[in-house]
Amino acid sequence: MQMSPAHEHQPISSAPMPLSPIMTEAAFDNYLPPNQLPPPPPPPPPTQQQRTLLRDRGARHPPRIPRLRRLSPPDTDNMRFRCLSDDRVVDMDRLCGEKTNIPGQNQSVLEFDVMEQDGGQYSASYGVSNMLRNDNSVFCSARSGTINILLRYRGKRKTDQSCVISQIVIKAPQYGFTAPCKDGMVFVSRYPIDVERTRIFDDFTASDYEHYMNNKPDDDLDPVGWFSLDNERHVVIPVEHRSAKYVLVKLIRSELEVDNIDIQYLGFVGYSGARSFANARIC
Repeated sequence: MQMSPAHEHQPISSAPMPLSPIMTEAAFDNYLPPNQLPPPPPPPPPTQQQRTLLRDRGARHPPRIPRLRRLSPPDTDNMRFRCLSDDRVVDMDRLCGEKTNIPGQNQSVLEFDVMEQDGGQYSASYGVSNMLRNDNSVFCSARSGTINILLRYRGKRKTDQSCVISQIVIKAPQYGFTAPCKDGMVFVSRYPIDVERTRIFDDFTASDYEHYMNNKPDDDLDPVGWFSLDNERHVVIPVEHRSAKYVLVKLIRSELEVDNIDIQYLGFVGYSGARSFANARIC
């Protein structure tokens, strides 16, 4: 089929289309040449610019400093009970079982283990471990004469290798036993104690001990305390904050000349661990 000339392809003109007067007037009414443009606005002050930047970044305002409040003066009467708060106050009356007039100590009851002893035991019910428990149990030796009991400090943590002893509490049974301990002495050391080197003290009396301490040589195995339980069934020995790991207790004689020696309690009061220092205070 042959198409008519009216349907033949007409070429598109490349001449630009004329713009509408409405479009040109709206686009160029406010046109200014570059040399007639107004100057840019001045920059904001530094403080305003900084605040604007902080606000734009979503930064928080600096925290307010709280108002200081007046603190009440410390209660010096109870200060000793607040220091070293992880230790407990030792009630000396309760520890000794009767009125002692010794103020409470903000220290600990230290734990020791028996390494050796040469007195035997009267029976299994009266073993040497009884003397480390503050109750009615009693240690009764199997022989008379001086009994040597060597103890070693047992810390609550593996890092507690030594302690500082400030007081030693010794109690003899009040009734029901025939040979309560009468005299004895205590040795304290950071190193193992050789019991054989202390045999020279086995027959000491109170006067012998006093004479020795007044004329003692410079020996690392000197005793730190003597105790006598003549009229009292308990005694508290101050040992001036001695650093210790080992303690040797000599039970020299009983109240009566019988075949053994009886003792109820042996306790140690002091510091342990990182607070093993003498006359300092941490509050």
